Amino acid sequence: MEALAGVMFVAVGIAFIITILWILALIDILKSEFKDPNNKLVWIIVMIFLGPLGMIIYAAVGERQKARYVNKQKQEWIDSIRSRSDKDKEDFSFR
Repeated sequence: MEALAGVMFVAVGIAFIITILWILALIDILKSEFKDPNNKLVWIIVMIFLGPLGMIIYAAVGERQKARYVNKQKQEWIDSIRSRSDKDKEDFSFR
């Protein structure tokens, strides 16, 4: 009987941790801006219907759909163009 109580204690602890992580992922979805406004609604539906599996999918895929990720990619692209144009100026400068 004591072994069963220990297993139940561990199972309840794991379920509690998964529930907390699920709630944190849902809060992250609600607070984030996505490049497509419909993505927020889609992710909320995925989280509600798939539960912990939806949380794992969101962690793997959802981060790339956020607006800040897109802005970061754009900024890296702009910086790479600027660095190339600076090098071109140095190559063709008259001394």
